[in-house]
Amino acid sequence: MLKIKMMILILCMFIFATNSEAKRTDYKPFEDIELNDIMPSQTRYIKSLSGKWRMSYDSKDWKTVNIPYSEPGNQVLYFQRTLKIERNVLNSHSWHLYFLGIDDEVEIYINDRFLGRYFGGLTPFMVRLNPKMFTGETNRIMLKVIPSDYGARQVKEQNIFAKKVRTGALREILLIGTPHIWMSDIKYRLKFNSDFSKCQLYSTVKVSSGEIERLIGKHSDSVIYNKNKINIVVEPSIRRKSSGEIVATATPKEIEIQKERTRTINFDMTVSNPILWEVSSPELYSLTLKITKNGQMIDELSVDVGFRDLNTAQIEGQSAIFLNGKEFVVKGVDYLEDYYHTNSSLSPWRMEKDILNLKTLGANLLRIKYAHPNPYFLKLCNKHGLLVLIDIPVYDIPNPLIASDEIKVRMKNIAERMINAYATDPSVLGWGLYESVQENSEEVLEYENYILPYLKRYSDNLIYKTTQLFSNTINSKNVDFIILKQTGMRIDLNLIKKALSRAKSSIKDKPILFNFGMPVQPENHNGYSDPMSIEAQANYLFNLYYLSKNNQLAGSIIWSYNDYQLHNPLLLLNNNNKLTSTSGLMDRSRQQRLSFTAMQALFNNEKDPLFYAGSYTESTPVTFIIYGIIISIILILLINRFKRFREYLYRSIFRPYNFYADIRDQRIMSLVQTYILGLVISFTLGIFFSSILYFYRTSEITQYILMLMFPAEGFQEILYSLIWIPELLIVIITIIFFAIIFILSLFIKIASIFIRARIFYNDTYTITIWAGTPILVLLPLAIILNRLLVFSPNIMWLIMILLAVIIIWVFMRLLRSIAVVFDVRTMHSYLIGLGILTLIMIIVISIYHIKFSIISYTQYLFDVLLKM
Repeated sequence: MLKIKMMILILCMFIFATNSEAKRTDYKPFEDIELNDIMPSQTRYIKSLSGKWRMSYDSKDWKTVNIPYSEPGNQVLYFQRTLKIERNVLNSHSWHLYFLGIDDEVEIYINDRFLGRYFGGLTPFMVRLNPKMFTGETNRIMLKVIPSDYGARQVKEQNIFAKKVRTGALREILLIGTPHIWMSDIKYRLKFNSDFSKCQLYSTVKVSSGEIERLIGKHSDSVIYNKNKINIVVEPSIRRKSSGEIVATATPKEIEIQKERTRTINFDMTVSNPILWEVSSPELYSLTLKITKNGQMIDELSVDVGFRDLNTAQIEGQSAIFLNGKEFVVKGVDYLEDYYHTNSSLSPWRMEKDILNLKTLGANLLRIKYAHPNPYFLKLCNKHGLLVLIDIPVYDIPNPLIASDEIKVRMKNIAERMINAYATDPSVLGWGLYESVQENSEEVLEYENYILPYLKRYSDNLIYKTTQLFSNTINSKNVDFIILKQTGMRIDLNLIKKALSRAKSSIKDKPILFNFGMPVQPENHNGYSDPMSIEAQANYLFNLYYLSKNNQLAGSIIWSYNDYQLHNPLLLLNNNNKLTSTSGLMDRSRQQRLSFTAMQALFNNEKDPLFYAGSYTESTPVTFIIYGIIISIILILLINRFKRFREYLYRSIFRPYNFYADIRDQRIMSLVQTYILGLVISFTLGIFFSSILYFYRTSEITQYILMLMFPAEGFQEILYSLIWIPELLIVIITIIFFAIIFILSLFIKIASIFIRARIFYNDTYTITIWAGTPILVLLPLAIILNRLLVFSPNIMWLIMILLAVIIIWVFMRLLRSIAVVFDVRTMHSYLIGLGILTLIMIIVISIYHIKFSIISYTQYLFDVLLKM
């Protein structure tokens, strides 16, 4: 009986635990204790506006959603809800909305009255609400969230490994009620003496005011004050958080502040023998500012202080990063806010669990990519001891875009917001200028000089940039350290070793971090001999970590901690879900991979792990040979079996004028044989292009080119799946080219109307097909092309030249055939044909460039990617 009861109890506990975990997969809003971590204050009203809102795409038809809410796409979203605040609370506060993360801009309406339009860019920012718009205790708020467009959207999307772009309120929105005089900003800088026994803290405090007449009487004495100004006292102090001990104060300052104004005050405080903030022991202090009147508290606000010093210097001939005077070797990972159940909206519990997992991993640094962190996430990093790098989101941008006013101003605004939101967090080590742009170009240097003043004005944190490992030249000016990036498919270790050696010889005065990683097939356990396996990822990271260590670099950053949703499908791996970057040490559900265990051993100086090698050998598909032989047999049968066909083929190549004259004069020609020839030509092109795409399927350059040619993500996903199935792709490309023949023939038939030529559709179809006979030269090459490229990849340049020559030859033959059949001058046909082709190309390229900056990104392909 007792055993049965125990079994029932265990079963109930299991069901409860399962249900609890299931509930945790949904977004769980901030609780009061967590809100207080974001904004430590005893005088402010803080309320999360997460939960049910009404959402619409046109502000007419509404549905209920929960904020945080986001969705992919480029569509304006409207959010609306009613706020109810008791009258005594409403009148005693100035009200603000604190956006933890909105993408990309937001218009705010209070009771249908327009308040303003504000840039978000997924950086935290606060907006003061106009009290004159309130109508009482109950007020209606509407947000119009506007996604980025034009160049700003291209910058976010046109990157192979770009994170999924989502629009909406990705993070919670907080309603903040401050007193009518409040601290609107607190910044500080630290200066240590040589042995870190004393630290001078220089703080800059901004005090803002609203309807200060509401304070008169409540905080006034017998003196009658002007209702438009008031004298207040601002008092600073520094307190050790663990013990509550006050370690430093400064003389309070009395200032006069007028209504609707902001005053700036500076304080200096000295702390003796501060306990330094270390990754292993993150001791935190609080810098607290109080505003009082006649001894009565008006406002109070605290910010975290970690007494730590960061700089770079030389040690034994090597450049290194120093934390508190000791060399700091980076053991980092790239971190992207993404979780299987909630996408880009991470619950507080999920953030903390990730931080604890990272500490278990042995990581001491995170690099935040593609989006700026939730303020609460940095509070956790302050608390648990993780340094953070934060990028300005400039990834793989061509020069014309990075030099444009739109992008420079956008990034300047992001830099200012970034500094304002995170500069006081002791966990922040540095700010990233950009990743993978054209080194030493005039446009990039201009961008650097434009952005740097905003980063240096209010922060002493280090400044870095990320460049491709295989860049020919690397400019180390204007930054404190450099990250060398080698992410993507696995590359030969000897090539990486040579590139690291070259980079070290050219960057002698700055520390170097090595950023590396590779995506995998999640279900592939064939051993590390298979370059797409789980074991291959672990072994590759293991080898590159030791390569970084042996080269005495300043540290390593692994790409990435977790898998994440991609904006563009991934061609490089034949995964079922091509919209997931499987580069993580953990998947999107936070299930650990072998690479997590491997890096945990390396980061914690434990025993080196062993990896299963397997016996994988890559096989070349025989599909191209089989299809090619079948098509060759059909062509040979036509030539040997039908004398007329053989004559047509000879005359179309060597005596084209007479051949096309026969078509003009309605000489009998077999349409069946012509159709078969059209299929043979189309199959030749199908085998040829399928073979090239299959060989380069794991090349990032190939995906980059296809991304530019076919920007629609849905089409890319279908195409990438087909590339891995050459048997089907050959047939589909054949059908496409066969259809193009019909379309081109129809276009020629329509053109005949304008010159009143009596031409039948069969004639235009015939001349189109027979003009393409030079394409048959590619058939024997297409059969062996894949094996030929395996043997000698560099031969691809000769093949491309041959293809270009054949295309030009076919086009000129087509124009000449039109001249003969239409009975017009050959030169006129050439000029008109070339003119139409040029016009079509100009129109297509112009449309592509307006929407996707195709010319600029093509320039980036040649200036950066192909030169590596």
